[in-house]
Amino acid sequence: MRETEVSAKTLEEAKRLAMDKLGAREDELEYDVLNEGHSGIFGLGAQNAAIKARLKVDRVTQNILTDLVKLLDPQLKVEMSGEEEGRFAFNIEGEDVGLLIGRHGKTLEALQYVASLMASQRVGESVKLSIDINEYQKKHFESLKAMALEMAKKVKLTRRPITLRPMPANERRLVHIALSDSADVTTYSIGVGDDRRIVISPKYTERASGHWGNRNNV
Repeated sequence: MRETEVSAKTLEEAKRLAMDKLGAREDELEYDVLNEGHSGIFGLGAQNAAIKARLKVDRVTQNILTDLVKLLDPQLKVEMSGEEEGRFAFNIEGEDVGLLIGRHGKTLEALQYVASLMASQRVGESVKLSIDINEYQKKHFESLKAMALEMAKKVKLTRRPITLRPMPANERRLVHIALSDSADVTTYSIGVGDDRRIVISPKYTERASGHWGNRNNV
């Protein structure tokens, strides 16, 4: 985390100096007052104000994302919706967002990557975020989870593995999580790059061994 200690005649001057040193906007700065400073009597005993300042990671990230989005469409609105699993979650609202989502969400994925990279460079530590647009991701992930559960049922019935279509990392992660507690199937990934995909395979268990035969876990 980037931080700095500065002193100036007044707290306001110290804040402005800290903003300059950190390259921060006013709403991106948080600080602790080390010395409020005072002017002394007739200039005698005067002390500068001193603060220890740092960047607000969530605000820096939101400002970067907002700036990127405004370049594409000034009418779009960016709001932070929360923080979970070490990720800042943002929602973008507006009309005609199809271009921003892109084919199979590729443009949205790229926007998320670029914003995360820029924020990490600004604050000096890794910043992770997730972006949704008019709840596109929420609906898409719900549909993906339902598909994974349906495929798992087929694997359980047929006792044969099913290979899903190629997916980006965030979608594969969701499928793994959706089926992680299953007593009947297991998941693993195959392929590389854009061709990487998930295999849903029967799981060997003591309960199911007599029914499925002596199958090894993958």
